[in-house]
Amino acid sequence: MPDRHFRSLYAETEHTPWEPVEGVRRRARRRTTAQAGMVGAVVAIVLVSGGVAFARADRSPQPSPAPAASAAVSSAPAPSNPPSPVETSPSQDETPPSHLGTSPSLPETPSSDITRAMMLQPADVGPGYLPADGTGDGDWSFEFNAAALGCPAGSRPEAIDGRERALRKGREVYVLQETTRFTEGGASAYLGGVRERVSNCKAPAGQSVRIASQHFAGDESLLVVFHYGDDYLTQIVLVRKGDVLTEIFSKPNPDESVSRSLGQKAAARF
Repeated sequence: MPDRHFRSLYAETEHTPWEPVEGVRRRARRRTTAQAGMVGAVVAIVLVSGGVAFARADRSPQPSPAPAASAAVSSAPAPSNPPSPVETSPSQDETPPSHLGTSPSLPETPSSDITRAMMLQPADVGPGYLPADGTGDGDWSFEFNAAALGCPAGSRPEAIDGRERALRKGREVYVLQETTRFTEGGASAYLGGVRERVSNCKAPAGQSVRIASQHFAGDESLLVVFHYGDDYLTQIVLVRKGDVLTEIFSKPNPDESVSRSLGQKAAARF
């Protein structure tokens, strides 16, 4: 061989005993298996160590257990009574809602000054008369009778207060009264209109209306007599005192002096 070094090596190893090839292979396999086992063990150790460290890092700290109660407590405590509400008043700086404040003062309405005592009493009419409810539907008043005879129409002023009364002695024996307070000057103006309408009334033939008497009671008074023919008469007494006007009708038809007397007694009551 041309290489001098190789020839020297060859000369030294020419007569060296060599292990058979199959033995060399078996020994190599054993060495490889041992090295693989060592590598696997190292890898397993590394993985286990990393998993433990990761688990410790990921685990959140557990709260310390609460101390045991000194006494046993039931799992469902009995409900206690709700606390009573405590009323609190607003401070001086707080303004209560308008609907909780004091009620607004309403305009004072004058109480009814036409009382029962201001109406005719049974003693004013005669023995046996007693108070009764209602005075009918007004089909006895001056306005009703004037309309029945076709007298000129008129109007009543605004009424502020009023009261009605009936005094009865029997089914066909009674006295009806209506007392009204009008606005200022209303009662006087109304009586002036009554005079004018009576004087201008053109009743049908055989019928008539007249003012039989006046100035017999109160500040102003009229006794108006309606004649419906034959002996059928109706008397209406009108008495004014200030702005209060009372109207009286009697059945059966009394003497004119009785009607005037009722007007005087009524004026004396108010």
